[in-house]
This record gives sequence, structure tokens and C-alpha cells, in this order.
Amino acid sequence: MELHQLKCFRAVVEDGGFKRATSRLHVTQPALSYQIKQLEQELDISLFDRRPGGVSLTEAGRILFQHSEGIFESVRRAESAVHELGGGVAGEVRLGVINSVGLYFLPQVLGSMRVNYPETHTTILCRRDSNVILDELLHNHLDLAIVSDPRADRRMRHETLLEDPISFVCGRKHPLHGRAKVRSTELKDLQFISISPELPTGAVIQKYLARCGVSVHSTVSSDNLELVRKMVEVGLGVALLPNMFLEDVIGEKRKGESGLSHSAVDPPLVRKICLVTWRQSSMSRAVSTFVAEVRRHACEWRDCMGSEAE
Repeated sequence: MELHQLKCFRAVVEDGGFKRATSRLHVTQPALSYQIKQLEQELDISLFDRRPGGVSLTEAGRILFQHSEGIFESVRRAESAVHELGGGVAGEVRLGVINSVGLYFLPQVLGSMRVNYPETHTTILCRRDSNVILDELLHNHLDLAIVSDPRADRRMRHETLLEDPISFVCGRKHPLHGRAKVRSTELKDLQFISISPELPTGAVIQKYLARCGVSVHSTVSSDNLELVRKMVEVGLGVALLPNMFLEDVIGEKRKGESGLSHSAVDPPLVRKICLVTWRQSSMSRAVSTFVAEVRRHACEWRDCMGSEAE
């Protein structure tokens, strides 16, 4: 059994079929089929049930898939240990981030890593839902995660990197457009484009409104924050959105060019952007270096936010 064969096998399983797996592996379908056939012949058992609608794992295939995860994790750790013998910073960092962090915060960190530690390689999982990312971390598919308001878990260490203000956003024609601050009581009965409460950020907003005793009318609810913003832009309603999504709006406001209005809410509303790592597991040099860069950039980000608030 060869690692390349196992890699092909895992790709077929994870991508749900041979055709999709060929794109990931950059091989032809006949070449991929050959590798799987060789693996099945060596094991003397079928790993897939092949049907007109696609393939599914046999019991033997499920067992092999479970064990292959540990095999590749051992290989990854071995490679990391060998790289560290050289004294430099090298190896892979497997990172999970929510979309806003991936779009607005992470690029600066990656740029710094590329310049200062070119022998490192970062694999990024970007999702809307913090809970999905945390599940991947718990299954050991990631080394660390940067998410919003993570759920509690004793196995994990949570470190708050940023407190990202959540602001009231509306279009140019709305009566509250241009206000520096909007009181929570003024939100009552407005036509809201809501962030789904299934997302941590949506849950934070829902709890805030409940604490303030404010009832809003939600015309649309979405788990896509970019879509929420777009719907506000076309005048379908107002929203509460994290400032991380509103960098351009804040910049346009300074120039007096903003179409969308960005207003602080009173009392203040924030979401916590947290770094999540394993509590007991040791980090490779590459991962610990990446964490240090994340912390450094978070400090710079906080300084910028502080000057904006003044």
C-alpha cells in the first residue's frame, strides 16, 4: 500500500466521486481509477460500490478511510519534525477562519509570513459558520482557528484577539442615515435584514436585542453577511453588521462619499474574534510562529480601531 494510493482514495471519498477528485489531484480519470484498482488488488477487497449514480464506500472502505486519517496525520507530524531539525521555520499550518477574517484580517498575516518565513505553507479553510470550523479543529483537520464568539470546550484554549464593533447600517434614503450613533430603542419595528441566529454573530445580535427589550421586524434572514450587506445597499431594509465588513464604508464616510450609513449603537455591541487552539497539544515551530504573527497583527488592528473610535 502506497501513500499516493491512499491519497487518491481519500480524494475520491472526500470529493464524492472520481470526477471531482481528478480536479483536486490534477490527474486523468483513467489514471485515478488505476490507482484505486491497484489499491483494491493489494488489499484483495473492494473499497467502493460502483453504481450508475456514483460510488459509495463498502464496509472495508469505511474502515480504511478511518485509519487513513491517522496515517496522514502521522506523516504530517513526521515531516514537521524533520523540518524543525534544520533550525529554521518550515512546514504546514492548517488554519480555519470565518469569511470576514479571511477577507480582511488574514491577508496581512499571510503577507508577513511569506516575506519572513518563506518555507512555511498555509492551508486555509474559510467558512461562514464558526461551529463548522471548530468541528474541523476537533477532528484534527486543523491546527488552529480564528472565529467569532466560539462555543465553550474544555479541550480548547480561547484567546480574544479583537473586539469587532457591530454597527447599524442603512441606505442613503433611510431617516437614520448619517447618524453617528443610534440608540437601541430606535431599532424597534424597523425592517431588518437579519443575520441567521444559527451563526455565532447572529446569535450575539439576537441576544443583544433581547437584553435591550427591542423587537425588530425581520424581512429576510441569511447566513451570508455579504448578502445581508448587498440587500441593505439596494434598500430592502437595515442591518446590524460587524465593522470588519464595513472598512470601505468607514473610509468613504471620512471622505463624505458614503452611500451606506455606518452608525455605532448604544449600548455598544461587539463580537469577539478569537484564536482557538488545542489546550494540551504542543505546536510545531511553523504553527507557533504563525500564532505570534496573528497576535502581532491583532495588536496593530486594535490600535487602528482605537484611533478610529476617537
